[in-house]
Amino acid sequence: DRREPSTKILFPAHFAPVSGATALKLGSIGVRKRWMFNVYAFGLYFEPEAAREELKRWNTYNMEELVTNLSFYNAISSSNFEKGLRMVLARTVKGSDLQIAFEESLRPRVERFAKQYSHGHNRSNQEKIQKQGFSAVETFRSQFNVSQIAKGTEIYMKNEGSTLITWINGKEQKRVDNKILCSALFDVYLGNNPISVKAKELYAMNLSLLVVDQNHLNRPRIQLAMMSRL
Repeated sequence: DRREPSTKILFPAHFAPVSGATALKLGSIGVRKRWMFNVYAFGLYFEPEAAREELKRWNTYNMEELVTNLSFYNAISSSNFEKGLRMVLARTVKGSDLQIAFEESLRPRVERFAKQYSHGHNRSNQEKIQKQGFSAVETFRSQFNVSQIAKGTEIYMKNEGSTLITWINGKEQKRVDNKILCSALFDVYLGNNPISVKAKELYAMNLSLLVVDQNHLNRPRIQLAMMSRL
């Protein structure tokens, strides 16, 4: 288990939102700050066996190369293996503020991934894919249409293939079936200008340990690199 230092919020080494659900493995933790205030702590999770299989083509790289490889992060965000995001609010926030935050972070990424996924399609298909992505964002953000979300509230989101599922305090909310939305959400934490660079890099390191040829690993250097991002 890991405790996020500035908020003291605990993140279990393996997490499932409800009994019987698949428990994913913790890859990294971080905190979202706004101005000088902690808004929420977060943990990024993954399913190891599926991740190993889907990312195996990266096994000829070393960890140092992967941590700085933009294509590797894009592959993670776009992949189908289960990834989880557990958020725990460190302060009470307006539901409208959370909706706006998701809107502002997701819409430009949806636009970018729509172009990526519709490469080679005609213009009308590209516009259709993008419109579906924007509609998925609206459905997703509607889950937070409340006056306030209290300090300590747990919001957990994970993808099952192309479906994004949300739980709030262990209660399932919406299932939104849209591949672009799934990619866009995890890109907020793993793409350019992430919420936390250290969390992004440590998550990539833990995934790279699944796929990089073990004979190429310099363990003392790896341990030092990972410790520097805790």
